[in-house]
Amino acid sequence: MIKITFPDQSVKEFVKGTTPLQIAESISPRLAQDVLAASINGQEWDISRPINEDASIKLFKWDDPEGKHAFWHSSAHLLAEALQELYPGIKFGIGPAIENGFYYDVDPGDTPIREGDFAAIETKMAELASKNIRIQELDAAVSGLAADKESLAAENEAKAKTVAEQDKAINAAWFVFGTKSELKSQKILQSGDVLKNADFNKDYFTQIDIRTTKEIKLYSKRAELLTTHPAGSYELVKDDKGQLTLKITNPKEFWSVSRYLVIQVK
Repeated sequence: MIKITFPDQSVKEFVKGTTPLQIAESISPRLAQDVLAASINGQEWDISRPINEDASIKLFKWDDPEGKHAFWHSSAHLLAEALQELYPGIKFGIGPAIENGFYYDVDPGDTPIREGDFAAIETKMAELASKNIRIQELDAAVSGLAADKESLAAENEAKAKTVAEQDKAINAAWFVFGTKSELKSQKILQSGDVLKNADFNKDYFTQIDIRTTKEIKLYSKRAELLTTHPAGSYELVKDDKGQLTLKITNPKEFWSVSRYLVIQVK
């Protein structure tokens, strides 16, 4: 068990690996709906990230500056995802959260973005938000990238690095393969459900760039995808020894439902 200290100095015990969202749920369902961000020992902390030791916690809602920042930050990622799907080949510049919202500098190339396109962009953002893309995991992977616009404009080298890191984060995904017992031991597979809870071992996954990783060797003769990926966007191919390789034939479609890939091998 771990001890969690709240802002009023009250202390409660929770199971090791409990997330800020689960702590909010233990207080009230309404708080769990409203919480947008958290801090652990004064450090920004994703609400789905496990806490493994005694700590002090603060939970932030929309009324808090930290809550607004988290909301705008995730919204900026959603905007980038939507633009990437609607405008293939679009180039991204800076896209941080700011005091009253968020923005993204983009170069759409030969297809200009007009005011009349905003409704379609908003619809695509809503569609992506409803899918299991794990936006919060992407936020965790790029925490600290946001900086004020004036500073980045003045420092071209820092700006170029930030653009590259954000581009990398937008195209990040995570995969893992293992036997049923291996996946269960890492809490990736629990009671027959995959990634049911947030306490699975994220370090067990390998991060990839979806633009360049098109094949994953499984070193097994039998395999089953446990996460959801559209049929026709991939195939399992055997080599001359009967060993399987996952070939992603349509990356955009394959990763559209989930940025996590879990494969059970035998």
